[in-house]
Amino acid sequence: MFAWAVAVSSTAFAQPSISPPEATPTKRLSQFVLESWGADAGLPQNSVNALEQTDDGFLWIGTFEGLARFDGLRIQPVEPALTRITGSAVVRLSRAPDDALWVATLDRGITRIAADGIQHWGLAEGLPSETAVSVHARSASDVWVGTTSGVARIVDGRVESVPGLPPVAIRDVEFAADGAVWVLTRSAGLFRVDAVGAQRIELPGDATPVGAGLAVGIDNSVWIGTSRGLHQYTPNGRWLRRLGREDGLASDFINKLAAGRDGSLWLGYEGDGVQRLDGDSLDGVGVAAGLPNGFISALFEDRHGNFWIGTNFGLARLRDGPFLNIGRREGLPGEYARVVIETPDGSIWVGLDDGGLARLHGGAVVETLGPKQGLLGSTVRALALGPDGSLWIAVYGSGLQRRLPDASLQTYGSDEGLPSNLIRALATDPDGSLWIGTEDRGLVRLREGEFERIRWSGGLPHRDARTLLRRRDGSLLIGTYGHGLGVVPVGADQIEPLDIDKLHPRVLALFEDAGQRLWIGGQGGLQMLENGVLRDLSGLGLSFERAVFFIDIDARGDLWMSGNLGLTHLPADSIDRLLRGLPPPYPSTLYDRLDGLRSSQLNGASQPAGWRDHDGHLWLPSPRGVAMIDSERLLRSDTEPTVVIESAWVDGQPVDLRANSNIVLPNAGGRVELRFGGVNALLPRAPLFETRLHGIDSDWSAPDPRQSISYAALPPGEYRFEVRAIGPRGAPSRGSATVQLSVPPGPWQRLWVQVLVALILLLSVAGLLRLRELRLRRANQRLEAEIAARTHELVEKNRALEQAVSKVQRLSRTDALTGLANRRFLHDEIDSEIALTARRWREMAELPPEQRECLLLVLVDLDHFKRINDVYGHSVGDRVLVATAQTLRECLRGSDHAVRWGGEEFLLMLRLTRRGEATQHAARVLTALRRMRITLENGGSLRLTGSVGIAAWPVGTTIDQEGRWEHSLQLADAALYLAKARGRDRGCLLQLDTAPASDAELIELLSDPEPAILAGRLRATPIQ
Repeated sequence: MFAWAVAVSSTAFAQPSISPPEATPTKRLSQFVLESWGADAGLPQNSVNALEQTDDGFLWIGTFEGLARFDGLRIQPVEPALTRITGSAVVRLSRAPDDALWVATLDRGITRIAADGIQHWGLAEGLPSETAVSVHARSASDVWVGTTSGVARIVDGRVESVPGLPPVAIRDVEFAADGAVWVLTRSAGLFRVDAVGAQRIELPGDATPVGAGLAVGIDNSVWIGTSRGLHQYTPNGRWLRRLGREDGLASDFINKLAAGRDGSLWLGYEGDGVQRLDGDSLDGVGVAAGLPNGFISALFEDRHGNFWIGTNFGLARLRDGPFLNIGRREGLPGEYARVVIETPDGSIWVGLDDGGLARLHGGAVVETLGPKQGLLGSTVRALALGPDGSLWIAVYGSGLQRRLPDASLQTYGSDEGLPSNLIRALATDPDGSLWIGTEDRGLVRLREGEFERIRWSGGLPHRDARTLLRRRDGSLLIGTYGHGLGVVPVGADQIEPLDIDKLHPRVLALFEDAGQRLWIGGQGGLQMLENGVLRDLSGLGLSFERAVFFIDIDARGDLWMSGNLGLTHLPADSIDRLLRGLPPPYPSTLYDRLDGLRSSQLNGASQPAGWRDHDGHLWLPSPRGVAMIDSERLLRSDTEPTVVIESAWVDGQPVDLRANSNIVLPNAGGRVELRFGGVNALLPRAPLFETRLHGIDSDWSAPDPRQSISYAALPPGEYRFEVRAIGPRGAPSRGSATVQLSVPPGPWQRLWVQVLVALILLLSVAGLLRLRELRLRRANQRLEAEIAARTHELVEKNRALEQAVSKVQRLSRTDALTGLANRRFLHDEIDSEIALTARRWREMAELPPEQRECLLLVLVDLDHFKRINDVYGHSVGDRVLVATAQTLRECLRGSDHAVRWGGEEFLLMLRLTRRGEATQHAARVLTALRRMRITLENGGSLRLTGSVGIAAWPVGTTIDQEGRWEHSLQLADAALYLAKARGRDRGCLLQLDTAPASDAELIELLSDPEPAILAGRLRATPIQ
């Protein structure tokens, strides 16, 4: 019924270790992370009256509309059935040592919620009133309850009265270290109860006190908050002092108190927010700082050191993370930080876009430097330290300044020869020289008072300089915004470009590690250069493929880098796996606003965009000031998440996990759904979950954010489901949550039934197989005879079909009139001819080109053939073409091919023929054509002549100048054109020494070959 009121686990959780958070005395409450939630985030109602945390890590919230549970991400109101038991007006919560949650409500008394069930106490059970206003568990069996009609104790489940206390409205109860119980009434004063009895304690200066709250500090002193200030007592009841508005309290009217584990005291006021008393120091936050409301109705410190604040208009949390944020509210003259650097005295200087310079010491702003103090402007985009302890300051758009150790300023501008005021990076040399990276004038050097622009070698055009790095070998590395990297070698006066394949051109950050590996941050992500080999690391995660502004490797060997998404940490183990070429994963962590940064965006594109100080802390600029990160503390801050199984459902029906430690599933396809959850230190990052079903799974599943899993149709057997949580940085939960599952076998799944059924089936199958065998034998004999007849018939038909297909293929490649091959034949055969010729050409590479065997393409065209058709008719023309085809066949060798190319044109392919023999073959063709005679019907005869164009493939005369066969055909066509142009009845051989670079070049040569021949680009050989 109340499925998630308990945690179901066979692996018991150890009692959480509660240790005080690391003290950060310099951190103000304004530097804590302040978050808030209201009814729109899931609260049942905006008045948060009570807060408590149970062992499973969940935060319990009491409102006037009932209880809710919070895991850091989701606020979930409890089920209405539970609210009907507890009552809706929840005002106090208390966790007992046995992890039972005690609930006090104004309308239903007291309720205990635990793994062993739910119990309730009201008037009928002996409470003095149903209106309970406080509850405090001294032990698992001793609970003190304050009501509007006095105090009662619930001891071993029975209600007992407390003698000596008046039956008046109780405000608070607290347990002192000496065993005494302090009771604060609303209007009847303060009482101390010990073994002797109840004693009234006077409050000096508070004659008629209105009680508010009690707290016991770690020094065992007792604090009492009233409507007239704050009192401090020793445990035995001796008054020590009173604090009021005159001592710095925000108000005399205190509503709530809570003692911090670090020794501080927290005060909640009726309308004036929260204050923290740390020794004699007071610090506070109110509505102006982000509290949802100034009326404080609950204060609570969880086991992780977070302080939760209940107000009349929602819930708030102050979280002291590992980040120290310093912005305008902490004294910075502006918010938009650009650059940061440490000087030898331990000061941190912060350059701002909107406030000049600020000097920090001990985490506090101690000095500012702006136009009123002599700075050229308010926008500082670059800083550098000189060897003499001076600080170089680039004021963007205004010039360059140098702050000397005596705090005086030297100024450099255009009058002093500074080529550009758009400065993004500075670097100094031991000799005092200053290197200046600018946006519009590239790299500039200031040496002995003179400015000098450093040029790129080879006459390369100007390139900007956005980032500078002095390498261990003494060279200066320059990163540009669009042209990659350059380097000024030791002793050189110019920049050499570095040609690195696939380097991101926009370089924003450079870092060289102890192994002389160069880490490069750019607009396209992170890269690493080692021994000339560039590794692209953008695939490691989202932050690795975005802009990288700052890179650093700490003493552990861990990599830290900043960007627009926050601060990314890559452990040394991940780097080692990466460098050794081991497969993923390479775990990394991204820290952003959820972890305590005021802005996830960290600024860059100026230098230095980050700094590691002498204590190992990182300083990073952002649009919300500067952040200091204690990276060692950050790595220790990962906490173990918790995990619980919240509910179970079988075939859509809920299962009471308290009453069913073993869930029995139906044996016919039952479906079970298990829902679980976890808490990651109540931080707004959900844990992941790993599951396994013992009996099915051999190992844990991969981490997954899903919070439920289903199993269906499990085979009969015993199973144990187990789930554990994994924190954002890989820390597993301390224990796992488990539940047993059982699937009983059905009748048909019992062994003797299965054996009997198997035996019957075997006998039946054996009989059927024997019968089928006899039938198959007879059928097989008939089938064999039929197959033999059909096979003979098919063989005959296939033979006839093959002959027909062969004839069709032959006809498709043959000219119907002349019987010669046609163009299709050429396209089918040319690739194999070219391959054969190329192989032979290379085998004869040592011979002169004229002696090598090639493929000769001979184009033959009958002269004045159109006149024959016009005078004698097409029938005579056809006879001429047939006779010409026969004549050309007789001129060829058995390995050559003759192709009718179209009309009266023929193409001869002379295979493996030397270039030097081309003219002889052409002359033989011309002679054969001249000897042809065509007898006419009138007894007369026709004489014929033809023109011949010859070209060879390969086109050129060297091995690497073969060209395409189409080039040779174009040359032969051009040669035929020349033969006809020079009088017909002749031939022409055209040759190129080198193959054309492109079709366009060949077309240009052949469009008018005569000038190309005269220019020597073409060689033409006439043939008679």
